[in-house]
Amino acid sequence: MTIPEKKHPYFQNWAGTVTCKPERILLPRTGAELRACIIEAAKQQQQVRVAGSGHSWSPLASTDG
Repeated sequence: MTIPEKKHPYFQNWAGTVTCKPERILLPRTGAELRACIIEAAKQQQQVRVAGSGHSWSPLASTDG
């Protein structure tokens, strides 16, 4: 299963008030792809943060890791 990945990982919310450069940004299209992302992250002892649409004012999904 090939899950799309953003080439240059950079996240910014819609207002530009929250920005970060995570290690990777994966773009799963289905529940099965999302599940695969979470399983792979767990195997590598990495954290997963879900950004959704980026309309939040809080830095909930912000990470430089």
